[in-house]
Amino acid sequence: MIRLKAVIFDYGNVLCEPQRDSDLVAMAAECDLPQDRLTEGYWKWRLDYDRAALSPLEYWARVAPGMAQNGALDRVMKLDNESWARPNARSAKWAGELRKSGLKTAILSNMPLPLREYLDRECHWIPEFDHRTFSCDVLAGKPGREIYEECLSGLGVAPSEALFLDDREENVNAARRLGIHALVFTNLAQAQADIEEKFALSA
Repeated sequence: MIRLKAVIFDYGNVLCEPQRDSDLVAMAAECDLPQDRLTEGYWKWRLDYDRAALSPLEYWARVAPGMAQNGALDRVMKLDNESWARPNARSAKWAGELRKSGLKTAILSNMPLPLREYLDRECHWIPEFDHRTFSCDVLAGKPGREIYEECLSGLGVAPSEALFLDDREENVNAARRLGIHALVFTNLAQAQADIEEKFALSA
């Protein structure tokens, strides 16, 4: 059994529920775009937005040229923030319980600044963490190594002492290349079963 000192959580689709199709429909309507075009642009430039290489205006202007002129920017940003704010209550509770048991915990997430500020302001269900690493703050994103190294440094643990949970395989593989234990998160029950089989959680 591998003994851990820290558990690191992705945010999207791990601590929160997945974005809904209806969210993209609503954003597409505000942008006056077909949903498929909205979705394509939304993800094409998302990592640049997440790591603050694009401002909100620059990002949404690429997703939907001309949108700023029709006054939709604030509305579509609100819809975007809200789409990532629905709690996965069981995962959030478990993260809090791990920290109370004496383990160190962290969030490691690709996230644009407007969303991080919205979560800080509105989402009081998010538990306390020992460290929080967001791409918009460190100007680097997963799967690049810099963001993982910043998180480990903030926690004060070695890669081999940490477990990372993320819903994207490329991010999990990047963590493993740095020596971090990592699992692809599909749901909490599966994650807990995998952890029980391989890892010892202890302070």
